[in-house]
Amino acid sequence: MAEASRSKPLAEVLLDIKEELISFVETRIRLFQSEFKETAQSMKGLAPLAATAVVLLGTAYLLLTAAIVSLVSFLFVNNQFRWPIAFSIVGGVEILGGAIAIAKARNAFRKRGTFPNKTVEILKADTIWLKDEVKRAS
Repeated sequence: MAEASRSKPLAEVLLDIKEELISFVETRIRLFQSEFKETAQSMKGLAPLAATAVVLLGTAYLLLTAAIVSLVSFLFVNNQFRWPIAFSIVGGVEILGGAIAIAKARNAFRKRGTFPNKTVEILKADTIWLKDEVKRAS
């Protein structure tokens, strides 16, 4: 009988659960937003530097490609189609290199991902904890 007097009414227990659940979800949302803002802020500062790098590397790529095509064309000095042959050879090698680079980048993105990993790990741990609490309460 003493135990029954100490227990809360069902409505009060459900209200407490609701408030705790709302607090829990709000905390997780703030955590996700904070991590996302942090990532976006760090990326924003790198944009001008990345743009400069793309322009400089693009120019260097074009100049080096022209130089390599010129060198390859000397291998076919007696052929009237030496320039198309040289461009085809250099272009084929660059396509092969680009395909390899894309495959490696794709694999790296799959391993790393772009989703906030800390938040996902915390949510997974929370799910396990919540399941354990439900089992204990049953």
